[in-house]
Amino acid sequence: MIFVLDIIFQSGDFHSEDTSNWWLDLLNTIIGAGIGSGVTIWALYRTFRQDKKTETKNKIEFQKEKLRYFQSLIRSINKDIKAQTDYFKTFSDTVKTNPLELPLLGYAPLNDLTQAVHKIDQEDYYHSYLAGFGSEQDKIEEFREIYSFLNFFDGNITLIKNSLQKSFDLDHKRKIDLKELLEKTMDEASGALVKARLNPNQSAFVTFLNDKIVEFHTNKPDETDLTYYIDNFVNKLKTKELVDFALNIPEAHSLILKLKACSQNYGIIKLQNLHLAGTFDKRHELFTQEYNKFQSKISRIDNYNG
Repeated sequence: MIFVLDIIFQSGDFHSEDTSNWWLDLLNTIIGAGIGSGVTIWALYRTFRQDKKTETKNKIEFQKEKLRYFQSLIRSINKDIKAQTDYFKTFSDTVKTNPLELPLLGYAPLNDLTQAVHKIDQEDYYHSYLAGFGSEQDKIEEFREIYSFLNFFDGNITLIKNSLQKSFDLDHKRKIDLKELLEKTMDEASGALVKARLNPNQSAFVTFLNDKIVEFHTNKPDETDLTYYIDNFVNKLKTKELVDFALNIPEAHSLILKLKACSQNYGIIKLQNLHLAGTFDKRHELFTQEYNKFQSKISRIDNYNG
């Protein structure tokens, strides 16, 4: 720029006064432009800093919101797991009271557990957890252990549901088989009665069978279950008196075998269901232990008030 001005001055086109004014005007223009540029840059810088602060503030608030949401999930899950654990005990106690019938297992609303394990971005919440509580190793392990417990509860409850359904299906099949066997046994008893009536030497056997069958039907309520058939037909027929008849009457011997099979199948149903009750006792014990351990891992997030 100085080189250009020198040429202009040397050309003699400007008087000294004009030259001086022109130079001042140019200088003012340059200074003004510099000041304007500086102000603009400073304004942009301040705006950038403000935007950066706002962005940081929003990011921190967003992380807090995620922690509050995670806290609500954990609190809900904690309550549901306690309820589910209690349902295991209730199921077991109910089966022990009546081993022939399997009650429905109560299920807590485990939607939040499903949400935490299968739907939310665990890595994203992991970073929010560390942002809120610090990134020390113990915080890292704490978050991982929380999810280890969540996976344990979720996976085992799913296995229990599937296993219990198989137990229900097997119990139903056993009862169908027993019902069919009871019907065949009753038909055989009726057939033995008809045949014995044709033999004058079997009048005592006829009286025995007839009395038992009439008593069964006379006392039969409108609604019956397998226990009624066992108590009022199988056990009433399966006596020493029938064993004595079996010494000389083949039909009595065959009937004894059928009655014995009915009793055995009935016993198996009850035994298997009691075994299932014992399994749920163990599940209740295991879940109680894991639930108690879980409490120490979630105390930080449970008490979060950010």
